[in-house]
Amino acid sequence: MDKITTSDLYYGAYLMSNGGRLEGTQIKGHDRRKVQFEFTGPRITKLAHEYITGEATVNVRYLRSSIKHLRDIIFEKINAY
Repeated sequence: MDKITTSDLYYGAYLMSNGGRLEGTQIKGHDRRKVQFEFTGPRITKLAHEYITGEATVNVRYLRSSIKHLRDIIFEKINAY
């Protein structure tokens, strides 16, 4: 199964709001203030292509919920470190 790794909150939220599964998170960077997300799913490559080419469509409620969820993960990871 394909996987996408990103530290871009909005890209991650787009993937998540369209069925991507969050498989893990890691703290990256010299200052340890960057969280990287790893997503998988049967359509993950197609979703990545749509996002990169500007063809992405999304339910705004799902996107907003995904942004909030990922933001909570970022704060939790950084504060726990």
